[in-house]
Amino acid sequence: MQEKNKDLLLKELGKKRQMDQLENFPEGYTQVGDHFPEFDEFNLVSPFTKSARNLSSQIMVVAQDWSSSEGIKKIGAEEIMLGYTPSLATNLNLHTLLKKHFGVSFKDVYATNLFVFIKPGTMSARIPARLFDYSALHYTSKEIEIVSPKLVICLGSTTYARLTKVMSGKAKDWKESLTSPNKYLNSYVIGVPHTGGLGTANVGGLEKVDKIWSEVADFYKGI
Repeated sequence: MQEKNKDLLLKELGKKRQMDQLENFPEGYTQVGDHFPEFDEFNLVSPFTKSARNLSSQIMVVAQDWSSSEGIKKIGAEEIMLGYTPSLATNLNLHTLLKKHFGVSFKDVYATNLFVFIKPGTMSARIPARLFDYSALHYTSKEIEIVSPKLVICLGSTTYARLTKVMSGKAKDWKESLTSPNKYLNSYVIGVPHTGGLGTANVGGLEKVDKIWSEVADFYKGI
């Protein structure tokens, strides 16, 4: 598909997201535009895409969720300009790993979030599985269909489990994704530890994360 057509389809999907009434969502879930209307001018599915919207990229990164009703209060001009918080460990580590193992910058890939709305509470607040699945079905899977990358890298066990649930009917373990990768249309979907502090600590530190990303890069070279 030509980039121009991808661009049109993604903008339509972004508009669809803006118009989503969040029916059957618990109270407190909101749209990004309810807090920052300026993001809606770009018709993005997620603000995370603002600095990472290479429609020809063979690599897509899917993070878990962008912000929360409390976390969004800390967002300033730089975050609005970029679509992410540059000082956050999650993003610092992600950028380093992309450059080291794939030789690309954040701007060279397509990046999005699995959950494209704003949850109530703090950034650590839990999102029900059915809401992740709703967002994955109506938005993230559509982004994958449109961009059609060779590789989709899911950050964190929840992101991988919920996306694979929507794609295959079964929530899968990211630890098995390299030996038994999930294929969705033309894309291989692989899970890695979340690049934030907790996700890194849970697998044994940055050295372990680095090794996993090296294995993902090797897999990518073979497809």
